[in-house]
Amino acid sequence: MAIYEKKLENLPHTQNLFRTMCFFLQKVLEVEKMDEIYEKLNIMRKSISSLNCIIKRFFNEINQLHELQKNINNSFSQAEILWQRLRDLDNLVSQSLKEKSICEYEKWKSDIQNDFDLYKKAKLDELEKKKLDYDIQLRNFLQERIQFKNMELGPLFLREKKKISKDLKEELGNIQLPIISNDLESFFEEIEELDTTKVEEL
Repeated sequence: MAIYEKKLENLPHTQNLFRTMCFFLQKVLEVEKMDEIYEKLNIMRKSISSLNCIIKRFFNEINQLHELQKNINNSFSQAEILWQRLRDLDNLVSQSLKEKSICEYEKWKSDIQNDFDLYKKAKLDELEKKKLDYDIQLRNFLQERIQFKNMELGPLFLREKKKISKDLKEELGNIQLPIISNDLESFFEEIEELDTTKVEEL
């Protein structure tokens, strides 16, 4: 460019025109660069919008988990009431069976215990299945979220993309699902067996 300026020393008007054209071309390049940045920002805006949708879906899953926890609490309350009724019934039966043989009473107690064990196993299997289903849903959500963040947004956003993906893994890794079956198992283990000492003393 300095060579052309030297040749155009005797042509001031042409030299000014040349400088004006260079300035104009420089501005055009700046505008094109700004358009490129704007396009990348537009892609980023669309990505953020999609991210908001995924976050809303995640919170809906959390709300469903809270509803499931409420149902479990209600199940515990109903189980406590049922067990109290069984104990009251056991006391009444113990009094009414004083004149009957202990063998018949033991058979009745065994049948009741078997029915109760079947009921306990059915409830544990049902709640364990719900927990496993929710765990699968959460893992699928995590995979979808990571795939979304692995979209190609250009070299300019590569570092930020890796950081967001890492933060998401840590955040979801800190979520602790309620161990429904273990809690219910502990509750049933605390229930005492039917008291037959009064009958056995007869």
